[in-house]
Amino acid sequence: MKIFITLVFINIAFLSIFPQWEQQNSSSNNRLLTCFFLDTNTGWAAGYDGSLLETSDGGLNWISKNIGTLDDIHDIFFLTSMKGWALLYEFSPFRHGSIIHTTDGGNSWNVQFNIWDYTFHSIHFTDDNNG
Repeated sequence: MKIFITLVFINIAFLSIFPQWEQQNSSSNNRLLTCFFLDTNTGWAAGYDGSLLETSDGGLNWISKNIGTLDDIHDIFFLTSMKGWALLYEFSPFRHGSIIHTTDGGNSWNVQFNIWDYTFHSIHFTDDNNG
């Protein structure tokens, strides 16, 4: 029992000295479903109704990007600060999924693939051509 109490005390002390998470305000009113960070400063968060936010300071400030759709963004992945992909899907009025791509850091997006009756949940690329 003494070992258990000691371990609990050590864990509490460690977590209070080295906090693991810090809440950030995105200023978005939409529910966010995913985030991706390329490095400690550059990242994106995305979610309902085509919400896409970008940060260049580790999440302290967020800039809203317009991707031109109200479909929900369920995952995002960037190879570089300029080149990335996002997965969209929606259930209403019909279930469909899309893969969109950007080459300018999320300022403009192009549909690479769109399919009815299927949805996508995760995306990852190893290079420009393999994902």
